[in-house]
Amino acid sequence: EVVLCIQVKDTGIGIRECDRGKLFQNFVRLDEKRNRNIEGTGLGLNLTRQLLDMMGGTIHVDSVYGQGSTFTVRLLQQVSDETPIGDFAKLYKQHQKTVGEAHECFEAPDACVLVADDMQMNLKVFAGLLKETKIQIDMAVNGAEALRYIQKKHYDVIFLDHMMPVMDGIEAFRKMKKLEENPNSITPVVMLTANAVVDAKNLYMDEGFSDYITKPMREEVLLATLKKFLPKKLIHVVKKKTDDEFASVDPTPVAAAPVAEKSNAQPSLSDFLDTATGLAYCMNDEKFYREMQEEYVKGDKTKELAEFFEKEDFENYRIVVHALKSSSLTIGATKVSEAAKALEMACKESNLGFVRQNHAAFVEKYTALLAALKNS
Repeated sequence: EVVLCIQVKDTGIGIRECDRGKLFQNFVRLDEKRNRNIEGTGLGLNLTRQLLDMMGGTIHVDSVYGQGSTFTVRLLQQVSDETPIGDFAKLYKQHQKTVGEAHECFEAPDACVLVADDMQMNLKVFAGLLKETKIQIDMAVNGAEALRYIQKKHYDVIFLDHMMPVMDGIEAFRKMKKLEENPNSITPVVMLTANAVVDAKNLYMDEGFSDYITKPMREEVLLATLKKFLPKKLIHVVKKKTDDEFASVDPTPVAAAPVAEKSNAQPSLSDFLDTATGLAYCMNDEKFYREMQEEYVKGDKTKELAEFFEKEDFENYRIVVHALKSSSLTIGATKVSEAAKALEMACKESNLGFVRQNHAAFVEKYTALLAALKNS
């Protein structure tokens, strides 16, 4: 037997001594006045304790008010296999290496890559993240178009989105491998996906993809991936980015100030966007972030959603909400992103009752976001 110890540390507001006894109670939210703008039901820690009680475990909290908290879970586990479950020190070093490589800005003007994605916004994000590298980029809007590019010229790296209309990334990859005359027979192919789960990774690796990147893409991950697969002779390191350039920004909304609180007030952009998240996905560049907001509006999917819903074409409906899941998160519209994710999963699991029940509410939330973006 071993005692599995899990620690979660935060740098939040901390917990006052007088509130410790309430921490694990049902529907109790501490410091309600101070946390009035933060969503929550007050059930999370209570459920955690119940689960641990069922498994014979414990949870303990250490906290300094104003500085943060540390939650420690201990759980007795029976050893069924002595094989190590993973070299965490090695994985951490790999992560540090990835971060370190991302700090090395490079140019590769002679390199050429192909990216296929059905969302124009995602293509612009991709190009924006690579602007300083001067890499040549060809863009396709589906797998069939990507195949036409692939047959015409050699690329140093190919990026294929998974879920696209006409032909998805996996089908395009399979057809690419069967081409008789293929100038990209040994070109690394990277999958772009919003499915950030273990099973998805195994699927892509088993198919033969060289790697995968989860969407929304982050600058440091995309740069590190390119450095891994581009021929070394094409890469010219120019400088290292400082930690400040990669640091988080002040999460003050870029949009206009919130509308005054009154019964007939229209929602403001700050009601929809987590600006810090959006800026993080846009290189902490406010101008680029605003451009992505404009691109999001241009990519309005309300007509497609209505059409596929009315026709009960839930396969194409799933492709649309899948795209909205990542594009919404790119601009920090986390609530719309989560709602789209729920609809996508319901379609995938053929839970069409859930889709029919929640479609109208999702469209209302999505259209309200578009309206707020247009008026900002």
